[in-house]
Amino acid sequence: MPFSFKFTAEIWKIIAVKRVSLQHRWCRKPMKYLKHELTMKKTILIMILATVALCAVSCVENYSQGERIGVVTKFSRSGVIWDSWDGHLNVTQTGMNTSGEPFEFSVDNDKNDPKIIATLDSAASQGWKVKIKYHEVWGLKNVWDNRGQTDYFVDEVIVLDKKFTEKLQFNANQQSGQTGHVIDTVYLVIDKSELKNVVGKGK
Repeated sequence: MPFSFKFTAEIWKIIAVKRVSLQHRWCRKPMKYLKHELTMKKTILIMILATVALCAVSCVENYSQGERIGVVTKFSRSGVIWDSWDGHLNVTQTGMNTSGEPFEFSVDNDKNDPKIIATLDSAASQGWKVKIKYHEVWGLKNVWDNRGQTDYFVDEVIVLDKKFTEKLQFNANQQSGQTGHVIDTVYLVIDKSELKNVVGKGK
């Protein structure tokens, strides 16, 4: 075989080998990209499931429950985007002159119970002594304040005394014309055993 034909045959053999090698590489690249794409999809799916689980865990409707007794000092409807009924309860033994912060509560917009609203409105305007039963939400249940400006929602209002403020006012001295009012009530607890010891020492 002449040299030129032999050289040409060798060149074509090399070209054929390179072509097969290139085809093999191009066949492997899609598989690599496919595995990478599957890994990314798994990662995104896991992140979505984790976010959903976190939202489900962080949304607690009845995080806590309780009741407070006192006098409603403020009750009004207000709001920038969502209007809601909110108020303050002066919580003490007598309902007057609390030393701490008032208890802030809201009426749930999702329920908007007209009976609760009417009772609280009357209690605020007429000075009734009431017991408020409530529950506290936690997490994303009221994240936008769409249900109320606080996370403490009133479930029930029990009127304890409609003439409570009237009983706090009395005449200290009718003859002199001086008047007074109850500031607060003090409750004393007497230990009978200690009382007997005091009486025994006196004898």
